[in-house]
Amino acid sequence: MGVEGLRALGLSTPKARYISLAAAAVAAGAIDFDGLSRLSDEEAIAALVALKGVGPWTASIYLLFCEGRADIWPPNDVALKHAYGAAAGASIDQRSLDEKAAADWGPWRGVAAHVLWTYYAHLKGRSPI
Repeated sequence: MGVEGLRALGLSTPKARYISLAAAAVAAGAIDFDGLSRLSDEEAIAALVALKGVGPWTASIYLLFCEGRADIWPPNDVALKHAYGAAAGASIDQRSLDEKAAADWGPWRGVAAHVLWTYYAHLKGRSPI
């Protein structure tokens, strides 16, 4: 499909480039999405982050939603920060929330993220994911 084909679907130029690069990496055997399930969380995140355009948040979202991993926390997620602050009745900075999740919520950090996203959707009057 190429970058222009992806742009025609509504993707921004950078996103279209990154998806094209990811497709090329799959075609070249540089990334094996099926094989990610055999890796530890840390190894899977590292493999994904090695792809240009994929950062820790994107890698975490992939592992949460596509692989259903229960102990993945997406770092720097603004919706999670706002939902936690609303539930706690006090704001929290992003770094502190990420540290709290790492220290206190394992092995169910992904479950906590889903609960907070659902609450965030409720706060915004939206349907949860």
